[in-house]
Amino acid sequence: MDDSAPLSGQIRVHPDVVWRDVDGEIVLLNVVTGQYFGLDLVGSRVWQLLQQDGEAGTPISTLQARVMAEFDVDEPTAHVDLTALVRQLLDQQLVTVGA
Repeated sequence: MDDSAPLSGQIRVHPDVVWRDVDGEIVLLNVVTGQYFGLDLVGSRVWQLLQQDGEAGTPISTLQARVMAEFDVDEPTAHVDLTALVRQLLDQQLVTVGA
């Protein structure tokens, strides 16, 4: 994936992913690929927000606004960190991005 390309479209939880909350942190598993991923506090909250929006998905700009509203983080930091997280989740086939 091109790390410089903007993430556009709706971010959705991949249909093959199962997850569990383990002591306040979320653990993800793509049951088809076997990809496993653990999320920290902020990443876990982003995952919960994606779950909340369901199949409709969420644009990265909406996720960024929600993260900024809930955590003490400035816009440039939120953008860089959130983009990196979503790219990691995409690389692990734990989310999809599309129309």
